Amino acid sequence: MSLRRSPRLKAKAEAKVLSQENRDSSLQAGEVPKHRRYKLGWWPEFGALDRWDKYVSMPIFRAELGGVFEHFMAVPGVWFGMPPSAWLVLPCYVAYFAVKLHSPEASQTATNESWLRFVAIPITCAWGAYYFVKLRQDKLHHAYLATKQLILPSAFAPSLAFALLGEVGSHAVSLTICCWIAAVQVTAMIKKTARRTRPVVALKPQLEHTKRIFPAMRTVLSHAHTAWESFPSGDVAGAMVFTHLLHLYGCGTWCVLLVVLSAFGRLYFHAHHLLDVAAGSLLSMASTTFVVHVYGLLPAETAMGSAHTCSFMLLFALYHILGPRFFKPLEVPEEYRRTMASSLRTIDDKASKPGGNVSVHVGP
Repeated sequence: MSLRRSPRLKAKAEAKVLSQENRDSSLQAGEVPKHRRYKLGWWPEFGALDRWDKYVSMPIFRAELGGVFEHFMAVPGVWFGMPPSAWLVLPCYVAYFAVKLHSPEASQTATNESWLRFVAIPITCAWGAYYFVKLRQDKLHHAYLATKQLILPSAFAPSLAFALLGEVGSHAVSLTICCWIAAVQVTAMIKKTARRTRPVVALKPQLEHTKRIFPAMRTVLSHAHTAWESFPSGDVAGAMVFTHLLHLYGCGTWCVLLVVLSAFGRLYFHAHHLLDVAAGSLLSMASTTFVVHVYGLLPAETAMGSAHTCSFMLLFALYHILGPRFFKPLEVPEEYRRTMASSLRTIDDKASKPGGNVSVHVGP
């Protein structure tokens, strides 16, 4: 038998090599590979809009800016969407600026500076140390689980602010927490119906070799519970809450930098696309404007306090406890299951359904 390949097989092999080279060159140019369209919710994955969004986001997805930059971006890129930092750390600074700009009395100014030095900064340092330790240990999910232990202290944060800063400070702390919960809950409900795949999962073959020094980011974002929550961005929605409130309190236009850094960080860590962060910021601005319109920027006849904060936190907890019962199980096409299996924590092969779909659930 001759070991020489037939001209037909040789031509087929050369065509395959050429096709692979063309695909690699197109990916290096930032193009998005074509896939079959499918829907996990109402968002059309790899439709025209989705492909355009991935294309314009690709330069940031592929950027490699070094370890120092990633350590810096790990704060604005994550903190605005984490309940512990959004409930304890950031409201302290909103209260500081609210009192500074709207309570100029000398005695109140001295108390406000003490609030900054002995409350806001120590809380920030303590939470930052815990956060970066867990981030380096690839246990970032522990920082999110800390929400359960911090609900009670956060609920009574307005009372502490009232004792030290008066009604203005207490109202600012409670207003910040309530606005954050409202904005994040709006985005969370849309996430559950849109079910858009995060870039870290949808573009895994193209982005897995992009260097990132914190593997914990990809671990959390690729979890079966969060991998399909790309649209809209809850973290950027949280950043817009603080930006909008600081702007309303008269801090100037510099606070817009918070939203810009948060949006860039979410794209850089492959958590969201460009449209995701844009939609999150717009939804947050609308919800924050509504809450401020209802309760007021400054305390009037009845100031916001711990009672309002506890009510909003109760709604937040009830949604996360009862919400999963109202959404159907997630189904992923079989052709994408093989690609995503190494990223997702748990895929239930036993629950395969006709049509090449499988159910995805959260592992223990």
